[in-house]
Amino acid sequence: MKHDEEIIAVARRYRSGAFAVKEGWERLGIASTPWWSAKKIAAAAAIAVVVSATAGIFIHNSLQEPAPAEITPAVATAPRYTVRAIDFEDAPLPLVLETMKETYGVEIVNIPDNADTFKLTLHYEGNADDLVETINDIFGTEIAIKE
Repeated sequence: MKHDEEIIAVARRYRSGAFAVKEGWERLGIASTPWWSAKKIAAAAAIAVVVSATAGIFIHNSLQEPAPAEITPAVATAPRYTVRAIDFEDAPLPLVLETMKETYGVEIVNIPDNADTFKLTLHYEGNADDLVETINDIFGTEIAIKE
């Protein structure tokens, strides 16, 4: 009989949801809210799509072969137009012109008859055409490079 009394006591105090887990947590003040709401799931899916698309673009670009570089043929510069450095210390003009011939591979014309009287002290860096122009400016001569 005692057993029946216990069952009756439980039945009188029973309420709907009394043994539900969710209501139990809420009675304790620890409400269980769903961690994954619909907005969070949509945001995570959008991020996954963007990251996947970006990775696909990077992989696609890295797999493409680079365009071949345009190769320009090397143009040989004539010694006459090559920049060289020459030093003269109180050198007579015929020696200067001979040095130019050896250095630049040019032939000089219109050499004045009194070329031995001209002496040149000069440090020069440049091409043969500019050196001839410099000598003509210094001495007032009209020497030229034979074409």
